[in-house]
Amino acid sequence: MPDWEAILHETGDPGHPQIVMDTDFVLRAGNPTALNLLGWTYDDSYGVVASDRIHPDDLERAMESYGQASIHPGHRPPAEFRLQHADGTYIPFDVSARSLPSRDAVLLTLQPIDARGGVEDLALENVAVLETLTDGSDPTVPVELVVQLSERHVPDTVWCAFATDPGDPTSPITAGTSTVPLHVVRRVAAATVACDDVLGEALRREVSFTGTSNGLLTADAPADAVTLLTEYPTVTATPATDQGGQVVGMVVAFRRGKDVPSYSEYSIHTLAARLIGLIVDWTRQRHELVLAANQDALTDLDNRRSLLLEIDAASDTATRRSVGVLDLDTFSEINNTLGHDAGDRILQEVAGRIPGAVPRGTRIFRTGGDEFTFVFPDHLSADALRTAGDDILGAIRLPVDVRGDALAISGSLGIVVATTDGLESAITLADHAMYVSKRAGGDRLTLETEPASLGDQLQNG
Repeated sequence: MPDWEAILHETGDPGHPQIVMDTDFVLRAGNPTALNLLGWTYDDSYGVVASDRIHPDDLERAMESYGQASIHPGHRPPAEFRLQHADGTYIPFDVSARSLPSRDAVLLTLQPIDARGGVEDLALENVAVLETLTDGSDPTVPVELVVQLSERHVPDTVWCAFATDPGDPTSPITAGTSTVPLHVVRRVAAATVACDDVLGEALRREVSFTGTSNGLLTADAPADAVTLLTEYPTVTATPATDQGGQVVGMVVAFRRGKDVPSYSEYSIHTLAARLIGLIVDWTRQRHELVLAANQDALTDLDNRRSLLLEIDAASDTATRRSVGVLDLDTFSEINNTLGHDAGDRILQEVAGRIPGAVPRGTRIFRTGGDEFTFVFPDHLSADALRTAGDDILGAIRLPVDVRGDALAISGSLGIVVATTDGLESAITLADHAMYVSKRAGGDRLTLETEPASLGDQLQNG
């Protein structure tokens, strides 16, 4: 027969009401705090089935929590149910169950349910989070606000969070506090992706999970991470999901001591995770709207509006920009004779070819019916730009199959090298250079390193 009192002494915390039961759900031992709270004695309570001490209306919920604890090692989120006092009344508790597989036992931690003002206050305060979503701010701002508000409402904890940034999947949104610096948050995120310890358990099960994260205390852990995890050794991780149910982030709280979060505290974890999911959903929708507004629907290239934004952004810098303008030859005739469907087919084919012909870092815009504008990286030499221009023209010369006919396509291209007069002026000069090519018969490149000569060429053309 196991020494149940010894098991409770070795695995429990005398500062909290705790009870041990066996895997048959029979009550076996309780610490003095639990006995005093419930008015129980060993003689009149132990050796009875736990269900005999649970309110009948709460029995199903309680047994589900016990069953999960007996199957899965570690802490389980608390379940709310009522236990019978020795005087026959029922007291509501948040009851957390932790399996002890090596002892064939389950440890129950009881916490009387206090007023739930913390959750309600947090919900009201998070109106501020929603307001930050509407002002177009960086998504990091509302995530940081969720972390700060949550930490304020749960004593003896420090919080952090991370989430996918739909606008830049390679760089996740991260938020911490003065106690949890961002490099520690990134370490937590990396451990979660690696499914390490409690973080990985939360990710795999897609539910809130509490335990210790020893995987973060590796040999290369920085000193402040070691200090944090030593002072706050208990970790609760709660996955954040988007409206489609996909995990898009994690809310993580570090707790002093080995206490299990109460039911109301788990509610704050859940609310915080839902807000993180909402932030990701909103950011994704905003990104898609911006993309749709700045993208040409036919070719999926950036559109004229996007180019205007680029011009506006470049007006604050003195960067020298090289620019090209391409206009397709005889496109109007093809449109008029074969119809707009044929014209659209040609535009889509050209738009699919030219990204592979330009140097890395080149921005490509469809700025008119059959006109494309290129903003080249500022480090390219005149020779490199000439090569790029020849490659562009070579790519569009390949025949385009339209309704079984191979149509020959060509273009007139003008490129102006590194002007100092601003991006808008450079585009105008490149447009002039394109017309020089067109007046010379098309299917050619005009490359100008001295844009002032363009006026003479146009007048003499």
